[in-house]
Amino acid sequence: MSDDFAEMAIQQLHLSYSGHQDRMLLKVSLADEGELNAWLTRRIVKILWSLLQENELSPAHESMSMPMDEFFEQFNHEAGPLLEGIDFSGQEA
Repeated sequence: MSDDFAEMAIQQLHLSYSGHQDRMLLKVSLADEGELNAWLTRRIVKILWSLLQENELSPAHESMSMPMDEFFEQFNHEAGPLLEGIDFSGQEA
């Protein structure tokens, strides 16, 4: 890997939602300590989501063809027991 790409490597992705602004903030932390921030509006997310679902090469293509409510219900059913007792606050015990 070239040095240019190593410096641009993604170190962390963070996605948060602002209900007040009805937007999502995507933060991308880079290995060179740089950070990219992008506000994603409902309109932009709808466009991106439809493009992702149309892509037949996408590994999520088949699994995401179900309605979102059904997807999250299935996710909670499968992952819920695995996530019990995990502290996501980021504070050390």
